[in-house]
Amino acid sequence: FIFHNRSLGTVRDATSYVPGSGFAVHRAVFARAGGMDTALGTYWDDVDWSVRVQRAGFELRSDPNFVLRHYIGKTCHQNPLYSIYYFQRNRKRVSWKYTTHASRPWLAMRLTRSWARLGFNLLRKGRWRELKYLHRAVVD
Repeated sequence: FIFHNRSLGTVRDATSYVPGSGFAVHRAVFARAGGMDTALGTYWDDVDWSVRVQRAGFELRSDPNFVLRHYIGKTCHQNPLYSIYYFQRNRKRVSWKYTTHASRPWLAMRLTRSWARLGFNLLRKGRWRELKYLHRAVVD
């Protein structure tokens, strides 16, 4: 993915966010938008950063000539601290940060419904110990 200043013309292949697994960034983007929010740790930091980049006046685009070989990540997939806690906590924080005040009740309802479904599925699959990560994500 590349970053394109809106003042330079129209963009045909616009993207709403850049997945954080790998991308190229010009230093001007960091100068204007800043870096990624390291307080998020992992998950949703790429979404947060992409929104800030766009608000700084850049558009996100893909470049078909840019090839990145990225094999499956192995650090987070089986660890509920990452796959449940950080994902759900950061989903809530980033979504809340960029949602208008008028839309927050709708967002709260959607998150609550999603978390109830996730909790039910964890119980149904016998993964009841992982509920503590979901609870922690909701209250943090």
